[in-house]
Formats: sequence, C-alpha cells, structure tokens
Amino acid sequence: EPKDVLRDRLFRENSQKHILLHASTPKGSESFRPWVYETIDEYVRNLNLIISELVSTEGYFLAIRFRETNDLSEADLRQLLLPADCYEIYSNGTFDEYLLASDVLISYSSTTIEEALQNRIPVLQFDPDGKYAHISAPSISSDGSLKLNSIYFCQSQFHLSPMLDFICD
Repeated sequence: EPKDVLRDRLFRENSQKHILLHASTPKGSESFRPWVYETIDEYVRNLNLIISELVSTEGYFLAIRFRETNDLSEADLRQLLLPADCYEIYSNGTFDEYLLASDVLISYSSTTIEEALQNRIPVLQFDPDGKYAHISAPSISSDGSLKLNSIYFCQSQFHLSPMLDFICD
C-alpha cells in the first residue's frame, strides 16, 4: 500500500501533517532494569511534555502506539494525558503500518528504534532527564546546531521543537 494511502487510512484529517510516532515500553517499578526503560510515571510525563510542545506548534501530529499492560490500561493513559487535538492513541493494527506511515519515531528505549532505522525512518530518542540513550546519537549543540543523522538524542523539553523541525525539514 503506498505511503500516502496508508497515512490517509490511519491518520485521516491529520495525514498531511508531520506524523510523529511514539512507541516505548514503560515498565512497572518492580522491573529488573528500570534505568533502561521508562517507568510508567516517566512514560506519562514524557508523553505530556511532548504533547505540551506540540500544542503550540502547527503541522505536527503525535500518534501514540500503545500496548496495554497490567500496570497501565488505555483508559488510564487517556485520563493521564493532557487533553489536546495534536495526538491520538492507537492500539489496533500492525506496528509496521504505523511505522511506515510516519515521518519520525520518538522513543525512549524499544526495539522499535532498530525497526525504524532498518526502514529508514529517522529516530528521536527522548529522555528529558538525560540519563539514558538506547543508541549513542548526536544531540543539539550549545550553539543550537545539529548534524544530519538518522538518529538523535533529545535530553531537554526545550530542545524538542527545534530538533523535530530539523529532522522533519
């Protein structure tokens, strides 16, 4: 299925915007390796930081790819996210379709990062605490510049918009 047809089918009225696919794997606090994965609190906070940046930015749509767990249901996630028209939660369909219809993958730590890179979809690793980058990647420099790459690391909410603008341009 051609990318534009896939985008129209999945994202309808938002298909002409830059599609930012968010996929991550939050873990409960009892997880064996919590520093490699976002905790549920970090996951929700990070999504809300992204949403708060996109609310004031035209031309972007956040597609949140979500898998329900024992620790977080889709209904609970909907209640915890900021109300806004710049995103939607998607839990049906195949991940591949969403990835191939997207312009950028945003993630903290997930095998989806490798899938995106294999499919030539740019990746933005987002950890506003700056404690973990799944794959070593360039970040915005002190002078505000960024070097062209296939994967980036954003460790500040305030760098999120300029980095997304750079990647999507």
